[in-house]
Amino acid sequence: MKVNKVVVSSAFIILFSCTSFAAPGIFVGANLGASIANTANIPSSTDSALSYDTIGGAVNLNVGYNWSDYVGVELDADKYGNLITHGSNNAISDASFYGVGPMLDFNIPFYESSDFLSQASFFVKGGMEYIYKSISNNTQDDETNTWFFTPKLTAGINMETSKNWGFNFSYSHIWGKSGIETGEFNQGYLPDFDVFQLGLTYNFS
Repeated sequence: MKVNKVVVSSAFIILFSCTSFAAPGIFVGANLGASIANTANIPSSTDSALSYDTIGGAVNLNVGYNWSDYVGVELDADKYGNLITHGSNNAISDASFYGVGPMLDFNIPFYESSDFLSQASFFVKGGMEYIYKSISNNTQDDETNTWFFTPKLTAGINMETSKNWGFNFSYSHIWGKSGIETGEFNQGYLPDFDVFQLGLTYNFS
């Protein structure tokens, strides 16, 4: 089962979701939401009492540049929800995830059948992210902080509310990586992450 490293990956995906509208020029954005860690790929453990807290908050800050109404690039910085592992004898491992990386985004305007829809667009974004997993625990296990380099994919809807401001809703998936057992809490891996966020974007054009 997997449990701990998607915070950073998720950050990347959030970044791309922050492009609320694709007017050419420089933009900045921020997203808030929740991340869910998938523990299915976590290696088996000698501790049969393991349980996991897999849902946590997710925060993203980003800056980017749209070349046109349809294509842009972004750089994200993210903090994902902590993945907490509970073991026998009240043992607890708390993994934090931080991510940074570039993304390429594509925007598709809705059919302009109304004034409302003319302000909306669908977006898809993809890239790679460095995710840093930081672990703390209340046992004597020797846990090692780890970097991961992993792909991220985001999709969502943008809505322009004014010339410069917009908001969006996005879903992102960060691919985890398998690992080997490295102690009581099996921290030598990165779980898959699913991230749901609402965001605001300011465009300087």
